[in-house]
Amino acid sequence: MKDATLKSTKELAEIFKVDRSTVNRLIRQNNLKPKSEVGCKLYDLKEALQAFTKNKEGKEVKRENNERIQLISKQEVANILGISTKTIERMIKDDKEFPRPCLIAQNTLRWILSEIENYILNRRVEIASEAA
Repeated sequence: MKDATLKSTKELAEIFKVDRSTVNRLIRQNNLKPKSEVGCKLYDLKEALQAFTKNKEGKEVKRENNERIQLISKQEVANILGISTKTIERMIKDDKEFPRPCLIAQNTLRWILSEIENYILNRRVEIASEAA
């Protein structure tokens, strides 16, 4: 029986919403070693998350609990917020409270969905308290 924390490159690609070649490149860059090679190489999910979820400054993204991190693209963030991708880029530069993306690969940025949701909730509270 396969350990639930061990994932193949195909499974990691599905989790991080990137292709397998990107996962393989990240594995090489971060020197991740397979934990099992029975049938195919399997990598520890926690180690992969630590290696793959770094923001643009290279700092590790911390999780508040043990929930699975769901990563979303800039277009998905724009769709959730109902704004354009250009506005997302402006918000990254101008809004210090806006969640920073994770650098998944050289040209691949993803946001943590829960951080975007928290940003929305915090903005709602700010606006409500300003109106009062």
